[in-house]
Amino acid sequence: MIYSLCLPYHQALKALTVTFTKQPLTNGDIGLLAQLATPEEIETTQSRAAQTLYHTNTRIAMFSLEGQLIFENPASRLSRHKGAMSLAKRFYNYSDYESFYKQLITDGVAEGVYRVVAPKGYRWHDISLKLDFDPDTGKQAIMYSATDVTKRIEAELVIRYNATHDSLTGLANRSRLESILQRHLSNSQSKVDNGSIFFIDLDHFKTINDTLGHQAGDDLLVTIAKRLQNSVQENGLVARVGGDEFVVFFEKITCREKLTQLAKSIRYALSQPIQLQQRTIQVSPSIGIALFPEHAVDYEELLSKADLAMYKSKEQGRNQYRFYEPEMSQAIEKRVAVETSLRNALSLKELVLHYQPRLEIGSNKIIGAEAQLYWQHPRNGLISAKPLLNAAEQTGLIDEVGEWVAETAMHQQSKWERAGHSLHVTFGISKAQLRRGGLSKRFTRLQRKIGINPANVLIEFKQDILMEKKSDLIKEILALKYQGFQLGINEHDQSIADLEQLHNYPISTINVGHSLIQDPVRWPIIQLIRQLSTQLELQLVASGVETKEQLNNASRMGCAQYQGTYFSSPLCPLEFDTLLMDAHIPLCSNA
Repeated sequence: MIYSLCLPYHQALKALTVTFTKQPLTNGDIGLLAQLATPEEIETTQSRAAQTLYHTNTRIAMFSLEGQLIFENPASRLSRHKGAMSLAKRFYNYSDYESFYKQLITDGVAEGVYRVVAPKGYRWHDISLKLDFDPDTGKQAIMYSATDVTKRIEAELVIRYNATHDSLTGLANRSRLESILQRHLSNSQSKVDNGSIFFIDLDHFKTINDTLGHQAGDDLLVTIAKRLQNSVQENGLVARVGGDEFVVFFEKITCREKLTQLAKSIRYALSQPIQLQQRTIQVSPSIGIALFPEHAVDYEELLSKADLAMYKSKEQGRNQYRFYEPEMSQAIEKRVAVETSLRNALSLKELVLHYQPRLEIGSNKIIGAEAQLYWQHPRNGLISAKPLLNAAEQTGLIDEVGEWVAETAMHQQSKWERAGHSLHVTFGISKAQLRRGGLSKRFTRLQRKIGINPANVLIEFKQDILMEKKSDLIKEILALKYQGFQLGINEHDQSIADLEQLHNYPISTINVGHSLIQDPVRWPIIQLIRQLSTQLELQLVASGVETKEQLNNASRMGCAQYQGTYFSSPLCPLEFDTLLMDAHIPLCSNA
């Protein structure tokens, strides 16, 4: 299309300036573009454009189609290395230039964020390229503009790094480990990939953390992380997945002999002494090993099986390593089933307490009752709840079960008291309950709510607690005594070595086990216990008395009280009430 402009000749010469620019036509030929403007407009436009190009922070340049520099503004010149005269040499990585240039030729435009060569090192630039023409020569050229976005990219990299790495040790975190492992596990299903993981837990870390403080614990973890990385080197990825839990991922290493060597190397490295707060500390690792796809093709399942193997190594004395075996899963499935049964028994109120009378030897007066836990199973009837108690200790339900036992037993003592029977009630507590702390406060709260005298409550614990030297555990036992509860040792049937610790505990009774009563060969042990109990003013209780002969033996050995099937099996509360009302059974007026 042609436009005509008709002006008198002399006016046109004075008013207009014609500018010609070569431009391509659609058929590829070069045409001539004529622009009409006044001299004042051209001069103003050119000066403003020059001023803008000179002062802008945007890096603007023009390159030939071959990538040779034609023009650049000051921002571009000052931000590049002096040797980066071509487009290719602007890029820090030549592979970035190749892919970017290919996109430009294909689409006519290309945009992206890349590292570029700077006077000192490199910077991140947001670059835009466009195919155009050099107005001077009319040849095809590349228009280049770039903005420095280094601060933004570095901030994003920090955020991305923190999202995938542990802030304390700098190791990969659980999220990154899962991402990497999931990819390899997906490949392993098609037999493209295989590998193994070590699940590592530090033995006795909590003790160090509690004793020396969290800062020392953190310093220890940092040292362990460095030792792990040095041991593994390029063979695998080390990740921290929990407080003192680490996972090492080995790609394509499934040979058990090789993994055994690696486990021994890691165990040796982590077991070396560490200097912390002017002290020499030594920790050891328990290691569980699982392989994929042999043991699992799912991330959580693989981690769980390595974790099971790790716990097996702890059970074998710590500072060990174990490969996962199917039997381990069977054991955990059984434990989970028992735990589920326990939760159901609690919610459905299937747990019950029966009470075994405790009597004075000689007078045969009932002076107390020991609460024993049973499970009123919907199909199997009344059965012992000991398996449930073991599960409760392992799963953390022991607090709930133990508090229920204490509250139920205290309520029963209160009922007997109101009925005119002054009996003490006895129940046991576990080491797990004591370790969790706050037991004395909870029991005192219950005793006050129910309204009974704490002196009528005898709390027994196993003899192994006597060997504990932890101050917090001893404080908890002392707190129970301070609140007025009576304390005793339940089922003592071993040597007297641990009784040497009795002076640390305010004990009033020692329950002598059935195995000592029925075995004459072991009676000298009872004599030693009697001598010690006399010095400490303790009462001996014969437990599990089944025959008159055993009762006579217990009496000769200095036992003041007894309980067992010779007199009565554990009874439900109604049966026990009937026993108390029997006129032929003398009752004790004072506990």
